[in-house]
Amino acid sequence: MKADFEKLFREYYRPLTVYAMQFLGDQPSAEDVVQDTFLYLFRNAEKQDVNRHNLYRLTRFRALNAKEYQRRRSEKDPEIQQELNQEPDDPLKLIERVELEYRYFQVLERVHPKSRQVFLMSRSGGMNNQEIADKLNISKRTVETHISLVLKVLRKKLNRYLIFFLPICSLWQIFIMCIS
Repeated sequence: MKADFEKLFREYYRPLTVYAMQFLGDQPSAEDVVQDTFLYLFRNAEKQDVNRHNLYRLTRFRALNAKEYQRRRSEKDPEIQQELNQEPDDPLKLIERVELEYRYFQVLERVHPKSRQVFLMSRSGGMNNQEIADKLNISKRTVETHISLVLKVLRKKLNRYLIFFLPICSLWQIFIMCIS
């Protein structure tokens, strides 16, 4: 089975990436979508009929979801998105940004693994609560509870660091974006 899956991956990775680029417009995002599609299929191979049609259907579905997620994030606050996509000109701001990000990930490492997984699927993976619930086979309410617990821990643990970073607006906005 593993050899068959590798053959499928090698045969369809590039064509699916090109297909996903039609929806997303950039190669890195398209590659992420295709890799996620293959990972999903690999994990659910016994439940899914893996064929050419399903590969393209799943890729299209995931690409459209990623595009919608990007649209919603940019509509949420375009100024924050613009700042996140730029590196700070001031070296001190860059250091402070790295420090805050380090603390953020340090706190995330300390939360329960299941809560961290759900939180990252929501924030980094761009999945909504129902998608996470379906993927992990848990209730939507459980997903909401996990996210709420992580947000509570982040607010509590990062509060003392934010006092030092409040004058730097972009760092504050990054933090707000991460926890909202």
